[in-house]
Amino acid sequence: ETDPQPPRLGNFFELYCPEASAADREVFRQRAAHLRLALTDTDPADLKSLAIVGLGNQYFGLNLSWVREFINIQRVTPIPCCPPYIEGNINLRGEIMTLVNIQKALNLTVASRGVGRKAVVFEVDDVVAGLTVDEVIDVTALSSAQIAPIPTAVPTAYREFLQGTIPYKN
Repeated sequence: ETDPQPPRLGNFFELYCPEASAADREVFRQRAAHLRLALTDTDPADLKSLAIVGLGNQYFGLNLSWVREFINIQRVTPIPCCPPYIEGNINLRGEIMTLVNIQKALNLTVASRGVGRKAVVFEVDDVVAGLTVDEVIDVTALSSAQIAPIPTAVPTAYREFLQGTIPYKN
């Protein structure tokens, strides 16, 4: 008597993407190898979590440890005699906080604002404030090795607000 052979299940490509070409399969292999390296080469203590937000036509990464929440802005109460980058105060579930337009503070192009405005609520030490953003794009983690120096073309006035640059979706 011989034991019956178990049914052949096939390989990954036969099961999940039978239409994949040889070039597609090689791309999948390279991506899998890259993901394995990224997991083994990165020290978890070295990872920084960032909230990626859109300001104008640029992306900025904000330290996620300072972010308390992301909100839609409902109503802003103007504050007289403030710099133009202070939009006003908002009432967030009974907590009054100042809303800052960081695009105006950094002299970036400010998109026209309308319905659906968003803000990132920060809590640093005992200070709670909101920063207006055009969109909240992603939350991601990266190692400090991925952070490149600030380009020399960036004006000196911005350097105190920036830590470096990272590649993000081209």
